[in-house]
Order: sequence, then C-alpha cells, then structure tokens
Amino acid sequence: MVYAYYHGELPSQLPFGLLQFNHAIPTLNAANILVTAILLVLVAYTGFAMLARRQVKTLLSVMLLGNLALLLPMREGSWMALAIAGLFFALRAAEQRLRQDRTMHLLEGVSARVLITLPLIILVGRSLLHDISLPLTVVLASMVAVIGVIDSKRYTQSKFIRFAGQGIGTLAALQAGLLAAHSLTDFNYVHFGLLLPFSLLLFMLSAYVDYFPRAYRMLASLLALASVIMALLSEQAHAPIMALATGIALSLAGLHYREKAPFFSGQLGFISGWLFYFRYAADAYHYAPWLSSIGLGLLVLLAASFLEKRQQVIIRKMDVYLK
Repeated sequence: MVYAYYHGELPSQLPFGLLQFNHAIPTLNAANILVTAILLVLVAYTGFAMLARRQVKTLLSVMLLGNLALLLPMREGSWMALAIAGLFFALRAAEQRLRQDRTMHLLEGVSARVLITLPLIILVGRSLLHDISLPLTVVLASMVAVIGVIDSKRYTQSKFIRFAGQGIGTLAALQAGLLAAHSLTDFNYVHFGLLLPFSLLLFMLSAYVDYFPRAYRMLASLLALASVIMALLSEQAHAPIMALATGIALSLAGLHYREKAPFFSGQLGFISGWLFYFRYAADAYHYAPWLSSIGLGLLVLLAASFLEKRQQVIIRKMDVYLK
C-alpha cells in the first residue's frame, strides 16, 4: 500500500491478479503501518527473548531494519539494488557478531539467526517478480559470490559443498565484474586495460578460496600480462604506464606469494613497458650522442657498483625464491 500511494496512478503492476492493487487510502496506510509495527515489535521481541535472550537487542534491530527495507516504495532499479546490498552487509555484520556467542550455535540460536534473514529473502524474491535491472543483477551475483566463496567455509565442513560453492562463487564474481564493465564502457571500442580488474578480482579470490589458489594467481598473472601486451601492440592510450605499473604489481605479488608465474609475468610486463620508452632513448642518442653515452656509462657504473655490494644478498634471496 505504501508503494501504491507513493507512485499514485502509475505503480508497477505484476501479471498476477492476487498481487495487483488499484487504490491506496493514506489513512488506511498509516493505520496499517502502525498496527503492523506494534505487532512486529511485540512478536519479534517475544520470540527472540525465548530463543536468544542475550542477543535480543541485536536480533530485534536487524529484524526492524529488514522490515523497514520492505516498506520502501520501490520494486526495481538502482535504489532496489542499494537496499538489498545494504541489508545484506548489515546481516553479515550482525551474523559475525552473533557467531561469537556460543549460545547462538544451539538450535534456538540458529533459529533466531535464520529468522532475521527472512526480510532479505522476501525482498530479493519480490524484486525478481519485476523486470530485473543491471545494478540488481550485479548485486545478486556479488551476493552469490560472497556466500559461495567466503560464507560456505563457515557453515559446512563438506568438501564437496565448499568446492561447489567456490566454483559457483567464482563464476558469479566474474559475471558481476563483466556486467559492471559492460555498463561503464562502450564495447564499440574495447580497451584491453578492462581486463586488469578481472585479474585483480582473481587475485582477491585466491586469498579466500581453499582449492587451487595458485591456479587463480597464475591465471590472473597471465591475463594481466596478455592485456598489457595487447594494449601495447594496439597502441592504446596509457598502455606503457599501465604495463609498467602492472609489471611492478605482479612482481611484488610474486615475491609476496613466492610464486614464479606472477613474478616472471611482472618482469615481462615491466620490460614491455620499458621497451616502449626505449625509442625515446634512441632519439635522444641520435640528437645528443655524447650526452647519451655519458648518461649510459654512469648508469652502468652505478648498476655494477650496486650489484657488487649486494651480490651475496641477491644470490641468497634468489636461491630461497627459486626453491
């Protein structure tokens, strides 16, 4: 009724006769909301007091927040996606707090934790009855990714379920990234730098997955390297700077994880970006050969001095890394 009153004569109607509405009276709306709020608080407080007395305040707050989201006069579009995303992360924050209480792991506590998720489930189900928007699709895919990759490890010890959740969550995360990139760019002109966020996403997922994290990082490294090289070959905007930055980032990631694929991919990316600027050095040598020779000589001397002083340290670190 709130939705019908807010939108007046043009509310979005569903193709189901039982779910359609024709007129909303403000007085009836106000009375309905007041009675519903009183009953909601009384019933929720009584129920949570019996199931989990120590966490009544947290449970009641989250339940009221979810029911308030149900009253928002919207069914589709970006605002609906923001409401679902906000409620989802509020529930996750409350869930992390509730899990620290041992009594919430009992049957009564689990029942209370399930009850506070009902408004979110209703909100998602109701939004799916209408034409689904792109922001809502991205939010739902991101929710699936978080539940499949992160939350599945907290609620089950089954290896099959965790493996399936990881696979579904990874696909959902990539789909959300693809939809977001599609909404922000014009695909008539494809910049290969758009692949770098997907590489970063795979690196982020590798920190949470239990199965094949090295494969995630290897795929991310190869994808990043291919994107910068293709951008350089196509002479796209900011390709050299992107290659240098990507090369440094991958090299640091390889050193952090002690893996060869990110490290050598980063080296190749950095060298590719450096070779692009090498032509400017060649032009400088053509116009000022003496100054260029002096600068190159000084650079060689400084590099040789550094390598001589740090020779044993470099050799020792490389032996540790290669092992």
